[in-house]
Amino acid sequence: DAWGLIQRRTAPAVAGGVVVAAVLLFAGVHNVDSARAKLASAERRARAGDSPSVRYGRRVAEIAGTNAVVLGDDRSSWPLPTFGPKVVGLYHANPLVSDWARRSADTRRFFRSRRDAERKQILERYRVTHVLVRRQQERSVGRFLAEIGKRRALPAGYLLYTLRDEH
Repeated sequence: DAWGLIQRRTAPAVAGGVVVAAVLLFAGVHNVDSARAKLASAERRARAGDSPSVRYGRRVAEIAGTNAVVLGDDRSSWPLPTFGPKVVGLYHANPLVSDWARRSADTRRFFRSRRDAERKQILERYRVTHVLVRRQQERSVGRFLAEIGKRRALPAGYLLYTLRDEH
């Protein structure tokens, strides 16, 4: 009988279509809910004000200016070029900076070294005008930097040393 054949072939196709439609509906509702939650979170953050990274990045730019060359650990100095100053070390490799690996190694060596002559050599190599220091790093480099620069407190627990020209 033809009607029975049509029903046997059509029923699975209709059932499959219903399942696909249900999955698509569920996924669509879930994605809309997720997008609303992310938007609400972004709006809360926007109302809360600038992040600590934005606040200290702006402050470094105000103090140092756009022609500054800042040496800081790679992670701390990462946002600074957004606000104008140049940085020595790079948190992420950059194909436009051919010596990025050496710069990062020199940055680490600056903060780890116990020899002032080695630190001065690094500062001179990159023509550093400012050094960005986290409070935890001040113990290792604070005395050296105090001798060659002026210390200023920044938001988020950072310090910026403006170096004198004779360093």
